[in-house]
Order: sequence, then structure tokens, then C-alpha cells
Amino acid sequence: MVPPIAIVFATLFLVICIVAVFVYLCYRRYMNGEKTILVNTELTLSSEGVNNG
Repeated sequence: MVPPIAIVFATLFLVICIVAVFVYLCYRRYMNGEKTILVNTELTLSSEGVNNG
């Protein structure tokens, strides 16, 4: 049996990680503006498509 404390700590860790990623993405969107992020995503996808075939 896994002790309940371990489950609580794992859940807290997971929640903190999710919140941290969310805050990071929002911060980048706020700093760069949505257009640059969309352009970067499109460039990345198109370059990957070219590299793959």
C-alpha cells in the first residue's frame, strides 16, 4: 500500500507543475503578443513537415 502522504505530495507536485506551465505560457503570450506565438508555431510546423519529407 502506498502511504496517503505520498499521494498527497504527488498530487500537490502535479498541480504546482501544471500551474507553473500555465503561468509560463501566459507570461510568454503577454510578453510576445499572440501573433508572434502563432507565427512561431506555424514556422515550426512547416519546417518539421519539410524535414520529414
